[in-house]
Amino acid sequence: MITFDKLKIVTSTDNVEVLPTTNDGKKGFVVTTNNDQIISKKFRITSPCLVEIVISPIKDEVTIEFTAKLLKDNYPSLISVHTIRHCLRAINQIGVCSLDIDAIMENAYVVKCDITKDVVGIDLPNLKDYIASHICNYNQWTMRPMRNNDNIVLEKNVVTKRNKRRLSVYAKEAEMNKSTNKDFVEWAGNDVKYAFTGVTRFELAVTTCAAIRSVLRIENTNLTTVLNSTAEPIYTILDEALRPDTNYTSTITKLSDFDKVTTMTYYGWDLELIEKNARIIYKEKYHKNKLLPYQRLLDEHNRNAIVPTPAYDFTTLCSFKTSTTTYAPATPQITQDYWRAHTLPFFDGDGKTDYDFITE
Repeated sequence: MITFDKLKIVTSTDNVEVLPTTNDGKKGFVVTTNNDQIISKKFRITSPCLVEIVISPIKDEVTIEFTAKLLKDNYPSLISVHTIRHCLRAINQIGVCSLDIDAIMENAYVVKCDITKDVVGIDLPNLKDYIASHICNYNQWTMRPMRNNDNIVLEKNVVTKRNKRRLSVYAKEAEMNKSTNKDFVEWAGNDVKYAFTGVTRFELAVTTCAAIRSVLRIENTNLTTVLNSTAEPIYTILDEALRPDTNYTSTITKLSDFDKVTTMTYYGWDLELIEKNARIIYKEKYHKNKLLPYQRLLDEHNRNAIVPTPAYDFTTLCSFKTSTTTYAPATPQITQDYWRAHTLPFFDGDGKTDYDFITE
């Protein structure tokens, strides 16, 4: 089951009714006009959780952005097909507008989202070192620190916005203890903070409709379609960005070969990419024979490379599938029973824990 920490959806103005303002000091909609014509009505709060509603009468649309913190003590469940109505009802309870939840579920579409997976029991510094040393192509992918030295961002370096990918990996427990979450914890209760003990969060920010369709492998971004996606985008990103572990016995005897192997490693052993850059460097002096030593080393690499047991099996870390992979020492076998013990439970709204969504 796919889960989100943040959604931004668009629906018709027919599905949102602005309620009359009261004198209780609560913040309401801010109206922007031009020549007595209403351009927009905007409501925004950031504490204890983010909710932003922008009504555009001219466009006949309403954008609603919100986070899973609307679920209060159910925040660890995140936004999903099971909790989306709880989020929309929570917006209604703010008291500034009335959402037609059934209509929104039927015709709203998603324009931005943060796809999220929480995992328990990861050694984050070790994971950081693993990702840094296994990036398959440093021209296409960049890893940089986020907030502190253990938290990281893995980004795809492309110009086209729909092809950009940004995966944040950070210690959720530490983030929940920050002062910026003080109001939320007071509102939701201390138990919600303790629910994230030992949790590492994988968060994939997707900022265009085209990117949403691509990573979720869906034909449209209708709200129900997005929530029912069976894709595993976080695993897909990691699988694309990282090369597998290999046991490699080199027969390098010359310094010139060492330099070439260093170049090959930098370009992810992608001979076509090396040739592309070689043509730029050598220009009219380029000749195909210049790549023969690289081809020889690539052939040697392919003969001597053996795929071993991975230090991290991202298939199981980023999905609820049972893995048959043999793990390296000190890495637990992640089975359904492991997930039951180590992942955050899903609450279906009646206070009961539900694991029925875990599939073989």
